[in-house]
Amino acid sequence: ATRAELPAVVLPPAPAGWSRTAAGTVDLAIPPSSIFETTGVGRRSYMEVCLTRICYSTATPSAAYPVVVVPVSGRSRGTPRVIDGLRVLVSGSARRRAFEVPALGVRLETFGTLGQRIAATMVPSPALVVASATSAPAVAAVAAVAAVAAGWRSVRYHGVSVSVPPSWPVVHLRRLPVQPPAPGQPHSTACELFVHAQLDVGNPPGRCGPGQASSSPPPPALWLGQSEVNSSGLTETRLPWIVGAHVELGWARYGPSYLANLTIRTASGVIHGTIGFGPDPALIETILASIRVGP
Repeated sequence: ATRAELPAVVLPPAPAGWSRTAAGTVDLAIPPSSIFETTGVGRRSYMEVCLTRICYSTATPSAAYPVVVVPVSGRSRGTPRVIDGLRVLVSGSARRRAFEVPALGVRLETFGTLGQRIAATMVPSPALVVASATSAPAVAAVAAVAAVAAGWRSVRYHGVSVSVPPSWPVVHLRRLPVQPPAPGQPHSTACELFVHAQLDVGNPPGRCGPGQASSSPPPPALWLGQSEVNSSGLTETRLPWIVGAHVELGWARYGPSYLANLTIRTASGVIHGTIGFGPDPALIETILASIRVGP
């Protein structure tokens, strides 16, 4: 009845040219030029791996859709197997095979050999690995202390301190000049977030937007500010291993989960944030475990 913690796993090798991408609770390697398309809302949503830049949700899954990721529903069935440390129930034929993963709450419906090759690369998504840690992960707790001594920089913002790698620049958004609207855009843009691995602090003088399409995984990054973040439709998970504050992580359990919202509640107020997971859950765990509140 109690869900076990999911460790930050070593990513299995993927064929040359393939890239890893998150699909809610699952991280998969997919072929070049393919994308994930999300259809539906909440628990009724499902995701298709599309081999072209144009996806048609009404198409019958075939060679163009080698994998469809759907939430688990109904009775579990299949032959138990273990794939990269995950218990998987396998059913179906070589032409159309299903891989149900109870720990991740999803079923991968695959079509043909390519679909099975994609399914074989699955691991828990970085968002799920971080969100499922109900106590400070040993790797993060130890690394967070060692990281500061190793040259990580510690930054304070409204009573909250966090440590980030020395290669990360720290950008104070309020100091940025407001940029004029781009052609065809109704609003001015002060900055683009999550384009580079960096720490952004403060509220910008204008609107900030994501620097790339939501279907592309952003690099690991963190923003801390006081503006409220829309958390509609996100799964809220408390991180009790943060020192000195009540911290919630809001992330998309079904659908792309490259970014997650942070809500840090302290005695003096609330700090909001957004974090880009990137491909390395251990790095994000280390950064989050370094958060401290107080003088």
